[in-house]
Amino acid sequence: MKIDLTSSGQWSSVAECWFTAIGHPLRPGDADIAAFRSFCEPAIASSNNPKALIMGVTPELYHMLSPLCDTQAIDRNEAMIDLVWPGERSAVTRKEWLRLADVDELFDVVVIDGGIHLVDYPIEQEQLLSGIAAHLRPGGRLVARLFSPPQMRENVESVTEALARGEIASVNHLKIRMGNAIQQSSETGARLNDVWEAIQSHGDILLQLEGTPGWRREEIEALGFYRGQQAKYAFVSIEQVLNMANRLDNPLQHEGTRVPDYPMGDQFPVICLSRPA
Repeated sequence: MKIDLTSSGQWSSVAECWFTAIGHPLRPGDADIAAFRSFCEPAIASSNNPKALIMGVTPELYHMLSPLCDTQAIDRNEAMIDLVWPGERSAVTRKEWLRLADVDELFDVVVIDGGIHLVDYPIEQEQLLSGIAAHLRPGGRLVARLFSPPQMRENVESVTEALARGEIASVNHLKIRMGNAIQQSSETGARLNDVWEAIQSHGDILLQLEGTPGWRREEIEALGFYRGQQAKYAFVSIEQVLNMANRLDNPLQHEGTRVPDYPMGDQFPVICLSRPA
């Protein structure tokens, strides 16, 4: 049976299959949540009335934070809010991440899982960091999981060869590896349709992998959501994020970084930045 990679979709389509077709490391796993928790808990414990803000509606982050503090979220997509957010609807504000100026609250922690790369580098990413920093209480923390480029740059051919040899852990890892192979620089990023085009011609390999660990049909077919999408991912390194944080009008301090030990874990570090007290 042929695997269908021809369907197209946007965030609304992703929302409909979030729990069945979007897997780790595109969603955070236990090691990632443990890293988030280790950085968030000190700031929460030091507050008399702790508040947390999730950029996006990541369920795993909600379940980590909601027992500890008042937890809110910001997301621009109605379907993601309706279908993915596990908390009360009243706790979510529908808003673009780059338009935080009229948010009238301060938070002890702001968390974001893999979201920084969704906006352009460097101007929009720096704008996002600046907006978040303005909504941190003194001593508050921004904790973010990055989707970073590999230390050794790959190209499309080398990723395809690794795929054929069965060396890629899952279709979700493949998306990130191919995206980074296509990205020539953080400024140019990787267009989603280009990732789809680079992968879709190898449907025979995907068909062979289907059913093996990490290669579920639902997740493979979710590649089709990239088809025709002109949005770009702008993968950035820890150093680039730190440089942006240092350039802010009110610079954020680097409190630490945790790197998980799962496959490609060095590309998914969790970084903690704080607003000076």
